[in-house]
Amino acid sequence: MSNKFRKKQKITYLKERAVLSDTLPYEIPAIFSNRYFYRFLVNNKIKIHDSEIIFDNTNPDIIEILKLILNVNIDNSRVLFQKRERNIPFTFKIAHKKNDFRNLSLIHPLNQLMVVDFYDTYKDSIRYFSNQSEFSIRKPFKIAKNRYINSYLQKQKKGKTTHSKIEMHGKEEEHLKSFFTYKKYSNIHRFFESYEYQRCEKKFDKLYKFDINKCFDSIYTHTIAWALLNKEIVKDNLDKKLDATFAGKFDKLMQNMNYGETNGILIGAEISRIFAELILQKIDKNTQNKLRQKGYFHKTHYEIFRYVDDYFIFYDDEQVKDKIIETFKHELKEYNLYVSDTKTIEFVKPIITDLTIAKTKITDLINENFSYKIKENATADEKQWTISLRSDSVITRFKIIVKETNIEYKDILNYSIATIEKRFLKIIGKLENSDNQHLYMDMFVSFTIQLLDFLFFIYSVSPRVTSTIKIVSLVSKLLEFIKDDRSFNKVLKKYQVELIYKKIYDEIFQILKKNKLKEYTQNETLYLLLTLNELGKDYRLDSDEIEKYFFDPENKFNLNYFSIVTLLYYIKNINRYINIKMKLLECIENKFTNCNKDNLKKNTELTLLLMDLMTCPYINPSNKNRFLFLNGIADSTIQNKIITFSLKQKYWFIKWQDFNLAEEIEMKKSQEVYS
Repeated sequence: MSNKFRKKQKITYLKERAVLSDTLPYEIPAIFSNRYFYRFLVNNKIKIHDSEIIFDNTNPDIIEILKLILNVNIDNSRVLFQKRERNIPFTFKIAHKKNDFRNLSLIHPLNQLMVVDFYDTYKDSIRYFSNQSEFSIRKPFKIAKNRYINSYLQKQKKGKTTHSKIEMHGKEEEHLKSFFTYKKYSNIHRFFESYEYQRCEKKFDKLYKFDINKCFDSIYTHTIAWALLNKEIVKDNLDKKLDATFAGKFDKLMQNMNYGETNGILIGAEISRIFAELILQKIDKNTQNKLRQKGYFHKTHYEIFRYVDDYFIFYDDEQVKDKIIETFKHELKEYNLYVSDTKTIEFVKPIITDLTIAKTKITDLINENFSYKIKENATADEKQWTISLRSDSVITRFKIIVKETNIEYKDILNYSIATIEKRFLKIIGKLENSDNQHLYMDMFVSFTIQLLDFLFFIYSVSPRVTSTIKIVSLVSKLLEFIKDDRSFNKVLKKYQVELIYKKIYDEIFQILKKNKLKEYTQNETLYLLLTLNELGKDYRLDSDEIEKYFFDPENKFNLNYFSIVTLLYYIKNINRYINIKMKLLECIENKFTNCNKDNLKKNTELTLLLMDLMTCPYINPSNKNRFLFLNGIADSTIQNKIITFSLKQKYWFIKWQDFNLAEEIEMKKSQEVYS
């Protein structure tokens, strides 16, 4: 986000805010958030104390909610969670590489509450152990005290009194990027553009890049104690009071949120990156010490930077590089970690990657084609500018750049879409400030349709969740401007609006038609369904098309939680989707009945689904009672208490109504870790 549009706001410290920033993957659907779970914790003063959960007991019905959402036990009015800490995470898959996927996980609400307590207790220890390595360029530094908002989007919304804006007032802490501030770079691309990187290019002739093979999947949770204490001491005293240490507590926390697993840690949440960081800090330090003993000194013979599990080694002498890699491999092996031999890359001056070359060429392409131009012999009259675009020509040149630089579409897609969005917003700003908007509308509509044609073409080659979010970001802002009564809505003719809407609909429809829902990748296009919802009733998908996309005719797999709630949000109570609703209800019932009864409340996916069904306005009371019954709650009085409490809570995780896509996407983009 440009600094021009970044506005800093002070925030207050509330320990519960860890559930907003550090327990969720970035790639979750926009209608999902922990915002209302956070309010539930804060408003009811829910926290962990020793082996109990303490809460405001002025509302006795909260007991039933706590039993349901946190999977806790009630013993003589004491809410106990011990022996219930091990829960089954909701693991979902997203497209990663060609014909491959990555597992991401959502943590059970009880384990998220445990993260809150852990951060509050050990925040200083996290900061201390995160500052041992000279190599790390992304590490927790201090507790975040400010948040940054997009003042450009706020400017567009100024004067509006939507429900969502009123609701956000006074909730600044709910939009944190992270619990901690990070030193030095929160995003890898900032490192590539930094003075440090350029200084090393001047100082050294060569760069060697490598990463750790399946780092998070390979981490053995007990190695946190090896890193923070001492491997030999830990192994000799495995049963002696280690559980009471910071390392022992962190180890146990990571195990509990992954159903007791010690091999591998969950991928997606920031807390997992912190856990890995503490282990890698020790490996960095050991490596540097061993190299020093061999006569090789950091910032003299070499310079190393590590961003999460990606290493960058600047050097001159091949012998120095070989010793560094040899030492790293030895130290990593001590922690059951290994260098990924397939991802090592060497560069010699000029140190420039194919990706950097591609970005430079694509930036030139975008500057040339996606900006307004002043007409020749123009005067100061603001009417003397123009915009035009031929998507076929730009698509051809884009493909040539990809081919010439030997990169893949997925490598450049996010950058290209984000850069085009910035240019497009400038064009919209130019139009908004014009006193003669009506003179430019035909030109603007033509340009917009060509722009959408180009964007959806490059996106369709390799859809990913992150690139989908960027596409939806641009489209949602476009729709906001079109609908704004203070600007374009006044001058755009109905046929012009319909041309843009139909283009968006047609492009999304083709993406959905081409990319049928799969068992392993259900998140990639859910954002597109949310975008279609913004177009209104005239641009709704046919029931048959939804069925073809979402439902497997051979019943080889079931929809996951995200697909179920996103589809429920889209079809609402619309009559034409009655058959879809019946299939969804059947799917939900099957998910509950097919789960082992002992695991129902341990199962994160089913817990989140059940809670959201209680607040869903598109599920009737009898079905809500039925779903509670399937979860072991047969008493109608208790069922009514749970439903009544949930309706007062309004939402748990899914925002069923008053949803503003542009605002939610903008907040989500501020939390992006990798771009």
